[in-house]
Amino acid sequence: MYVDRAKSGKDTNRPALQEMLQAIQDKKIDLVIVSEISRLSRSVRDFTHIWELMNKMGCGFLSLREKFDTTTAAGEMLLLKIASFLQFERRQVSERVSANFLARAKRGLYNGGSMPIGYKKHPTKNGRLVINQDEVDIIKICFKTYIETETLLGAAKALNKLGIQLPKKRKGAGGPRRDGRFSINNLRSIIKNKSYIGVRVYKEDGVEHECPAAWPRIMDDITFYRANKILNRNRTKRLKIRSKGKRHPYILSSLVRCSKCGDPMVGKSAHGRSRKIFYYEHSNSIKTASDVKKCSPYRVQAEVLEPVVWKKINELILDQNLLKNLYSKLQKETKSTGESPKVITLRKQFKQAKNKLETLTEHLSEIPPGVSAAPIYKQMQVLQQQKELSAMNLTRLSESKLVPVDFKDYKQVLAKVKDLLEKDASAEIKAKIARLLIHKVLIYDNSVEIQFNFDSKNFKNRPS
Repeated sequence: MYVDRAKSGKDTNRPALQEMLQAIQDKKIDLVIVSEISRLSRSVRDFTHIWELMNKMGCGFLSLREKFDTTTAAGEMLLLKIASFLQFERRQVSERVSANFLARAKRGLYNGGSMPIGYKKHPTKNGRLVINQDEVDIIKICFKTYIETETLLGAAKALNKLGIQLPKKRKGAGGPRRDGRFSINNLRSIIKNKSYIGVRVYKEDGVEHECPAAWPRIMDDITFYRANKILNRNRTKRLKIRSKGKRHPYILSSLVRCSKCGDPMVGKSAHGRSRKIFYYEHSNSIKTASDVKKCSPYRVQAEVLEPVVWKKINELILDQNLLKNLYSKLQKETKSTGESPKVITLRKQFKQAKNKLETLTEHLSEIPPGVSAAPIYKQMQVLQQQKELSAMNLTRLSESKLVPVDFKDYKQVLAKVKDLLEKDASAEIKAKIARLLIHKVLIYDNSVEIQFNFDSKNFKNRPS
């Protein structure tokens, strides 16, 4: 039995369906029975592909609701016609829902999803919000602190230092739990949110529109637009600095990571006694406005790190022996037939969840009349989620598997890189070459580990 609980038939991105299709390909199934065709697919294209696969593998098909002979030409035509009607019905429902959502938005109503902090649902009126008195002061302090500090990072640090916390649980659907701390991102979203001045923002045909919201305002217009003026001014200033080329190029941007916590280390700068100093720093601490420096080194100077890494890039380009040694090590690793411990664990988890589901399905038929099956259904739902998560992680690991670029092709890439550097050795070109040749740079206490990139997917667009 294959069950995709609470999954739409609009596409084939369903773990249990994919498992069933693989079983058909392996010729483990000779008949597929569904309660109705819409449970298999609501897309004509997807249904046609599944139907062709079943025919190719000698697998029969039976719908308990639509009973007709699919072995005849007339029966097959009727089957595909029903699939077309199902797709039409799905699209009509989708259009009606979208139109209803748009109509409600134009009236300023709340359509669901995560509610803005400071509001809660109206107790009686659907689609309307009221001010949450337990959270309203948080929003007012956010705007006041940001206007005083004039930077998102400074405001977030100040709010965290004061011990002010965001509510961890989100009201309404959507999004994970908050950690309670202020960060650059969540503070920016609060400052920009026009819900706080009683304005409902919605999109129609890709164009953003505004209308009066069906809830009271928390902030006055003067304070709100003053804060947003500072936000826009800071953004414009950053863009001007980048366009004038005054910003340090950071040729290892997006490549540097801490070896201990795995946190990306991003380019930052500070004013020293005599000059400006550029360095790579833990990005998570910046985004979350945290002053806690858990890892050492917490930051590394760009003028120390970049020459070391660039020297190794030059060695890779010029030294054929280094390239051969790296490539031979890579071949030994990729030729290994053994699976990683993580894959073995995921396969084991998937199989255990599947076996338990099958056992519980058998128990359902043995439950005496009058006895509630709710506990078993609840347990089945948890197991189904575990099974889907394991399947999703297995798919992700298989998709990210390294396919090494051919040695000759890699040599050609390096030759073109060498020619490119002879023509233009600017920081911009160096940054592009670094991202092409390096997978990541790991920072240790007193050393650096450079992992060169040999993935064929990254060499489709070669430097010209």
